[in-house]
Amino acid sequence: SASAHIDSWAVAVSAGITAGALIAEAENNSGTAVEIDQGAQLTSDSESGSVTILSNKANTVSVAAHQVSDGLVSGSGMSASASDTGSSVVTIGNGNTVKADTLNVRAQTTSEMTAEVLGVGGGLLASGALNFASIHSGTEGTHLRTEVILGQDNTFAAREAAFEAEANVTQTMKMLALGISGVVSGSGNNTDSQ
Repeated sequence: SASAHIDSWAVAVSAGITAGALIAEAENNSGTAVEIDQGAQLTSDSESGSVTILSNKANTVSVAAHQVSDGLVSGSGMSASASDTGSSVVTIGNGNTVKADTLNVRAQTTSEMTAEVLGVGGGLLASGALNFASIHSGTEGTHLRTEVILGQDNTFAAREAAFEAEANVTQTMKMLALGISGVVSGSGNNTDSQ
């Protein structure tokens, strides 16, 4: 289990013009793996026993960007990006023997990612806030992998057998862009999730 958290703040106050930009990024690229080499013999302790082979990757990645600017004319722009890459893999090579009443082979990934952006601009004449948040489960070149790989010529002697690969990915984005002004104000949000 691993976690990454970034909480960033920027504050600008001026009697004239204020502007600010803030970029916050959090990434976790950890991995877990179980590999059984060629010719291994795995047997439960008793005739009614079980053999469990488990790889479990459990991560929390969160990033928060907060910015406040105030002045005669003010503006803020922010970006928050959270990503989780890496892998959870069980590999059973060639020519292995596993004997048990119950056999469980499982690769599991649990990933919780959060990106939070809050931008507030207050200006007597003009103000604005523009935010961007993104969350990615893997990247184009590095995918978030959860898999069970079985080689050739393996013997699985079991009354019950289960081979499972499961990924549970949760993505949450929270955004607020607020522009307050006596004359002109504007705000906008943009999100991207993959």
